[in-house]
Amino acid sequence: MAAPREPLLVGIDVGMTCTGVAYIIRSPAIEMVEPRTIQKWPGNGTVPTSLSYRRNKIYWGFQTQQEDEDLEVHDWFKIFLDKREYEKFRLRGDDVPPSHADVKAYYRDFLKMLYAHIKKMLGTELPALSFGDETIEFIFSVPTTWSPGVAEDLRTLAREAGFGQDGVNHSVEIGLTEAEAAAVCTLGTESERYTDGDIMLVVDAGGGTTDLALLRAEVKQGSRPTLKQLDEVRGDEIGSVEIDVAFARLAEERLLQAAPYIGLEPSSITSVIKKMCKGGFKVIKEEYGTEDSDHLHVRAIVIPGVAGHLSSEAGNIQKGKLMLKMSDMKRMFDTQLEKMYRLIDSQLNRMRTVAPHDQVKYLVLSGGLGSSEYVFKQLEKRYVHERPNVYAPYLRIVTTNYPHLAVVKGLLIERLQKLKFTKSVLRVRKCRQSLGILCEQLYDPARHKGAKLKVDPTDGLTYAVDQISWFIRQGDLIETESIERGFHRNLAKGAPREPYESRIVLCNSRTGPLPSSMREDGVELCCVMKSDLTAVDVKNFEKVKKHWWQFKKKPTYYKVVYNIRFMINAANIESELWFNGKKYSMPNSFQVQFESGMWRPRPKEHLQERQQQLDLAL
Repeated sequence: MAAPREPLLVGIDVGMTCTGVAYIIRSPAIEMVEPRTIQKWPGNGTVPTSLSYRRNKIYWGFQTQQEDEDLEVHDWFKIFLDKREYEKFRLRGDDVPPSHADVKAYYRDFLKMLYAHIKKMLGTELPALSFGDETIEFIFSVPTTWSPGVAEDLRTLAREAGFGQDGVNHSVEIGLTEAEAAAVCTLGTESERYTDGDIMLVVDAGGGTTDLALLRAEVKQGSRPTLKQLDEVRGDEIGSVEIDVAFARLAEERLLQAAPYIGLEPSSITSVIKKMCKGGFKVIKEEYGTEDSDHLHVRAIVIPGVAGHLSSEAGNIQKGKLMLKMSDMKRMFDTQLEKMYRLIDSQLNRMRTVAPHDQVKYLVLSGGLGSSEYVFKQLEKRYVHERPNVYAPYLRIVTTNYPHLAVVKGLLIERLQKLKFTKSVLRVRKCRQSLGILCEQLYDPARHKGAKLKVDPTDGLTYAVDQISWFIRQGDLIETESIERGFHRNLAKGAPREPYESRIVLCNSRTGPLPSSMREDGVELCCVMKSDLTAVDVKNFEKVKKHWWQFKKKPTYYKVVYNIRFMINAANIESELWFNGKKYSMPNSFQVQFESGMWRPRPKEHLQERQQQLDLAL
């Protein structure tokens, strides 16, 4: 009998500005030692997360950067998959897609083009591959700021775009959060740097968000290195795109002043600035802080469509170029850095709670913004030379070997180790929020004051409804593959059979007792699960009989007992229906609907701490 073929793993990191893809497979025909990244795109390098439409054709990636006035480019849409973020930016008056449905359409179409290109490149780079017959896992990363509901939206859109549809053994998986994946890549590719017990703070600073993960390295002789999470991952909207937005505002103000003198139509300024952001300003931003640029006080950015001989004192335009002072560039970076400092300070101060007798040894930078020389130097200046944190007095700041690709490589390193050694690199995680089950509890007047009550017609007992049984709490260590909870329902003899509905709720509160019912504040609906056991013969249920002397007891009924197994993953929640000690896999027997629109964002503790400091100062 032939040995089962090892799966082809494809990691995908859809970033705010760029998207990275890597893959790895280990088989007799194809031996790969480490993940290989896709470098060939419609253009070159890594692919921009952007698309545009013209005459029923989709242009994407580098195709959207051609000089064409009629091409409307849609980009920076990543964080808007979270509907609450979309509404927040829309109400603030920022430039956002026309509707949240448009955000999903951009995602779906971009992923459709991405999938077609991945499929083509895998066929070229792995000619021995039989694509449809292979076992392929497409693994996506997500920001730490996303709820499991938004992560499931991404999985759904990926499937609609074609991922997981071309083979019976193809699947779409939600992998690690971006900060966790960057940490796994760091340990997996630079393990010689770390010793057992070293604590690292991974700062994955990308285009739209900055994500943090606090971890302890476990490096034992004779064992593969692993990581233990010391605190829940956290993040905020801090990224290079905010620097672009700040430049766009400055450029708009100055181009409006100069427009009458340089032949620029005010109506074209928005599209002109977008091209400047992706052209000259992008180069200056990436070079800022390097030795070659430190001596420059002013940089010139070509204004598309403006003749090279035109100048204007208004707006400081010289020979068709906008003159950008490096003091303005510094201010744009420093605005993001100030927010990053608050986030990092808050996480370092959490050491007081999670590891009070230890110190953070490394701050590991990854991501597009994390690869900036200026960001590196400023973090080193603050945390190493000027203001060392009491929990990181001898901190070393390092950059990953692959700052732009750390996340996508980390996804594959984690999954590959799990497949080969049945042990994750990220061995121990902290639960990000408390999760519970809405249930009915036998009525107790002392416990259920004010609760909504119901009488069960099958057993005649009174129950308090919409009560919560919490099965995991925020901050709990997750070291097992799954958590199993038992359910039971009463079924009257001869009654019609219907699927049973279970509602899972969450709470983000870190302090104080958890709510005991849905009537209390701080509880959000997570998902609705439908367990269909209607095909099971009633002979397999426990029969509760009425004896001849029990005059007041209700007639005979059945007690339906089943389990739901929860897999609390890094970025999402998966579940299975179990009956009679086995996974119940009848078609459509178990369905889960995530309530992505119902999620309340996690409290940003670093902002709350900052507000408390301001209140004290006042």
